[in-house]
Order: sequence, then structure tokens, then C-alpha cells
Amino acid sequence: MPETIDGIVGTMGGDVIEYIRKVAPTDANVLIAGETGTGKELVARAIHRFSGRRDSPFVAVNCTAIQPTLVESELFGSVHGAYTGALRDRAGLFEGAGDGTIFLDEIGDMDVESQRKILRALEQREFYRVGSAASSTFNVRIVAATCKNLPGGKEDGTLIDALFYRLNEFGISIPPLRERPGDIRPLVYHFVKLFLNEYRPTLGVAKVSGIYEESPRVDIDGKPVTVDKRFLEILQSYSFPGNVRELKNIVGRAVILMGEDFTIRADALPDPVLAGTPEGDLSNGRKAIRNLMEYCTTVGYNKIQFLLIDQALRESDGNRTRAADLLGCHLKTVHNVLKRYIGWLNESHLDVPPYLLVSCGRWKKR
Repeated sequence: MPETIDGIVGTMGGDVIEYIRKVAPTDANVLIAGETGTGKELVARAIHRFSGRRDSPFVAVNCTAIQPTLVESELFGSVHGAYTGALRDRAGLFEGAGDGTIFLDEIGDMDVESQRKILRALEQREFYRVGSAASSTFNVRIVAATCKNLPGGKEDGTLIDALFYRLNEFGISIPPLRERPGDIRPLVYHFVKLFLNEYRPTLGVAKVSGIYEESPRVDIDGKPVTVDKRFLEILQSYSFPGNVRELKNIVGRAVILMGEDFTIRADALPDPVLAGTPEGDLSNGRKAIRNLMEYCTTVGYNKIQFLLIDQALRESDGNRTRAADLLGCHLKTVHNVLKRYIGWLNESHLDVPPYLLVSCGRWKKR
């Protein structure tokens, strides 16, 4: 059975769970890398929860939401009179975290100058409130996250080298959801329970319970919720550009559309999900064939053949062999259809296009 950890559903792929357990008791700075929506804050909170700092605050900072001109006052605080409107001393987020953990989310999206200010504080383990000449020390543990895996050293929205290496005393990389399909099933049941609890008053449900590891299931008042097999199969073949966050939205929609029999079916999946799977490709292919058949009833089967051969020859510069390869048919088929096509053009008193003359006139160009 894969190793699990409270607060995290599934394995998160690779050695993530083991890394959390190993690094949490230390004071090492941690840099978590992963695509948007993979669960970087969940990992940061797990590190805090399993550390000796668990009884102190966990302060999450959305670095992209802080304007560059306000970085110092937000993170390090300010004193009375430091700027217009500073009517009193104000502690920053570093002080607010006390002896706990500060989580700097998407730090790679901060401008370079802001990153340098954070770097100076980390190197010296001290900071200055805006407007103060006196330094303050801090004992907070630093956990940061970025969707960039490597240091950039440029003003392009990536981490500067020095800050990267300062934060990356211990690095954890979270694989995207598409690379850990085994997590999809337990996550689906986890989100089903989450949304059923949220919508419980509307559903008239007294109790929702569930387990998510070896045998994921959710019960409503003792009756099991059924997740259709096709629902899970389609999700396991989907690429999830929005990762776990996108899966959560998909399941939330499915719970809203769930029938009175407490069954979550594949027809509750949104069109973009179906379009992004092999089943969606097949569905689109069927639609194209259906449209072609409707057109065929209008112009006739022979004309459809002519048009297909015509287009293939246009794209292959009159080369019959390449045209046959494009269409996935035998060269003889192209030859026979062309003979009928030329005859049809002549009977209709239409000019034969030059690329067809090349291909049909003397049948030399292969």
C-alpha cells in the first residue's frame, strides 16, 4: 500500500510523501516546484503540520498579489510616519508568523527587485521595518513555491539564481496530475464527499462519510454513492491542464448533476473534458463522418471520392503515391478514381486542373 499522509489524498507521485516526512522535522528552507493546481500549498501545510513549529502560525503569502512598492511593508512591516497613512507601527507577515512557517507562494512571479529584498532578509536573518533604522531578527521557517523548476537569473518572471539556491536547501517537485493517474480515483471520491457536505442542506442529507485509499467510497446516510466506471475511465485518459484544481471543479459539477439514485455518470462531464480524451477524438470523428454522409446524400458518393482525391493531389503537388499515402488507400484506387474524375470533368465541359493533367495526362509522375 502506498505511503499516505494526513491531509493529502493519493500519493502525489514519486517520493513526495516520503520527502515531507523527512524534511518536516528540520529547519531547512523548502522550495516546492509544480504546475499550477498540483497542490503545492497542501504540501507546504503538511510540512508545517509535521514540524516542531506546528503550534505556531502558518502564514500563506500570495506573492503575485503584492505590488512591488508594497513588498517591504507587507512582509517586514512599517513604523508610524513611514509613509502617508502610516498612523501606527504595523507588523509584517514575517513577524506575524512568529516561530511558525511562512509560505511564499509563486515567488518566481515576483519582480527581481522584490526577490532581492527577500534574499537579503534570508541571508542576514533580519529585516528592517519600513521607516525604521533598527533591524529585527526572525525565527520563521521558509517554505516557498514556484511553477518554474529552474533558476532564471533574468527579469522574465523566474527566480533569480541566488534566491533559488537559498530557498532550495531541500527541493520537492510535484508531478502534474496527468502523470499520476492512480491519484484520480481517490481524489474523485474525496471531492464527492467534500461537495456533498457543502450541498448537504439542499440535498436533505444528514450524514456524509467516506474513505479514500485502498477502497475509495462515499456514503450518504449509509447508502453508497456510485461513481460510474466510464466517468473514471474518461478522467484517467484526460490531460488535466488545470491539474487537481480542475478535477475539483469537474467533480463539483458532477455532484450538482447527480441523480436521485446517487450515481455520478459520464454524461455529467463537461464538453472540454470529453474533447480532450481519445473518446472525445472518436466522438469528433463520428460527427465529421455524419456530416460527410449528409453531404454525400446531396452530391453523391462518386463526387465525394473525387473531392477527396482532388484535395490529396493538391496537397501532394500531383504526386499520386503521396496522395494515396495521405488518404491511406492503395495507389490503384487513386488511379481508378482519377480516370472517372477526368471523364466527369470532360463530360461536364470543365477544364482539367494542371495538377491533374500532370498526374493523369501521361501517368508518369509518381
